[in-house]
Amino acid sequence: MLILYFMYALGLGGSTLADIKGDLKTYVADSARADQIVSHLEEVESIISSDNKKIKEIHVEVERLNANYDSTDEQYAAVLEKGHKITLDSRNRILEQRFKMKKLMSHEEWVAVFPPPE
Repeated sequence: MLILYFMYALGLGGSTLADIKGDLKTYVADSARADQIVSHLEEVESIISSDNKKIKEIHVEVERLNANYDSTDEQYAAVLEKGHKITLDSRNRILEQRFKMKKLMSHEEWVAVFPPPE
């Protein structure tokens, strides 16, 4: 889910993160700026990895509740709310990194690295 959101937020299409890092080195002439952008991209990777683990833990909690006949609505609501907060936090942090990258890139560089869908 988070990966799909990341792809949507940045417009990745079928590109891999390794492809994008290579494109950054190709299309952003200033290597220091390219390195900063790669750093933001790596932060997004870290957010996705960490938060996907948290979401998997939520799934396990829901499975435990499902296995317990006596689970209450309140217990489900608490677990689902926890998952919702993780997802919202991830979205906000990913978008923050996206806009930091955008500030470091010209329109032409952005379109070259993150081409619009065909």
